[in-house]
Amino acid sequence: MGKLVGVLFGLIILLEFLETTDIRPYHVLGAIAGIMVIGVLGAVVLRLSDVVKRRAAVNELRKQEKERLRQEKERLRQEKERLRQEKERLRGEEEQRLKWEQHSIQTNLTNIVSASKKAAAELPELVRNAEQSLNNAEHEFKDGAFAPFWDAVEKAAFKLATFNNHVQLLDRNALDYKDNVSRFNGSPPPFELGLRILPDASHTVERMRTIVRQAQKNFHFATIYEQRRTNQLLVSGFSTLGQALSELEDRLESSLDNLASSVTEAISYTASAHMTDLLAELKETRQHMARESEARREHERKEQEMLDNIQRGRKPLT
Repeated sequence: MGKLVGVLFGLIILLEFLETTDIRPYHVLGAIAGIMVIGVLGAVVLRLSDVVKRRAAVNELRKQEKERLRQEKERLRQEKERLRQEKERLRGEEEQRLKWEQHSIQTNLTNIVSASKKAAAELPELVRNAEQSLNNAEHEFKDGAFAPFWDAVEKAAFKLATFNNHVQLLDRNALDYKDNVSRFNGSPPPFELGLRILPDASHTVERMRTIVRQAQKNFHFATIYEQRRTNQLLVSGFSTLGQALSELEDRLESSLDNLASSVTEAISYTASAHMTDLLAELKETRQHMARESEARREHERKEQEMLDNIQRGRKPLT
């Protein structure tokens, strides 16, 4: 196309020139040849110009593509860096969370052991106070002092009910200790109560039942008891004096049984010969209470049978 345009352009120039001048034919042929050369050269120039433009356009596209790839590479690098920083941030937060969690667990374990030692340390005093109140009750019974007698019994029941609540607290603490130590990565403080021998409250409970049973056989003492049995007993777990007297032994036996089981699981996480000895003491106390409870029930059964025989006019078997 470029060559044709060049040739036509040259012919037009030649015709205009021949019309205005008187030139010989060979001059015309030479001019035509020159014009054709000029046309070809013009076509070549146009072609070269077109090639140059296309190459420039290709180079520009390549440059733009290269720049796009560079920007994409930079974007990917920045995204990778952002993800690395985000991962680092999350890792740091997780480390802080775990560190705080471990610190919290360690604090919980320390508090559990401390609270358990404090509660256990009060057990002997509670039994001593209950025994002293029962001593007072026996003295008031001998003197025939109805109200002071039941005041002393109520104080003894309060101390023994508090003893039972302390045992239940130790049971809950042992379970909490087990739960916390299973999630603790360090060396936990040993679960200890600070006692080598657990106070035997079962004997005191049985003694209280015997004293109360003796008083209930006396019309005057029994009458006062019926008036006071619904008195509120301000200790958690027992609402009245009557409830404490009737349920305390069974509840204490159950509490000691649960505590023995919980302590067994708690000390499995720590090597403590001292706690092993205390566990043996707990089991022995629990067995003793079970034997005492069974003997009491058998005694009450025989006593009730004798009363039934008397009421029906039958002689007891000998």
